[in-house]
Amino acid sequence: MIDPTATLLAYLATVTPLTNIVATRLYGPPGLPVGYAGATSALVIMLDASNEDTSTPIIDQPFQARCYGSTPTTAYSVFAALHDAIHNIGPLRVTVSGSTVLLARGRLLSGPVFMTEPELNFGFWLARYGAILSDRTVT
Repeated sequence: MIDPTATLLAYLATVTPLTNIVATRLYGPPGLPVGYAGATSALVIMLDASNEDTSTPIIDQPFQARCYGSTPTTAYSVFAALHDAIHNIGPLRVTVSGSTVLLARGRLLSGPVFMTEPELNFGFWLARYGAILSDRTVT
């Protein structure tokens, strides 16, 4: 079984303009780690329900991206780097835990919209993207 979150995070960890901003602060569920204070940039990827067609070997995977930074401008730079990394990508091969998956056709579905974490009181840019992933490993 393919793990879309791990695939997306593995790919994003190779994108230098993005990692120059967030370093290794790329997170999947459950989101930001305990103690994150908003002083550094970070990216959180959360999957939405996929549109998997069992008659084809692909997953059309929508996901949310939450782009954090110490200021709205800094957080937007995380969004911009993510957008450059995802929009119209692929197809490209991404290897996760020894398995290679195809990732392609990234596209912005909605956003970005600036929001505030109510319990933490710092902001982030929220955007929804979609990407195509192979539903099995490829050689």
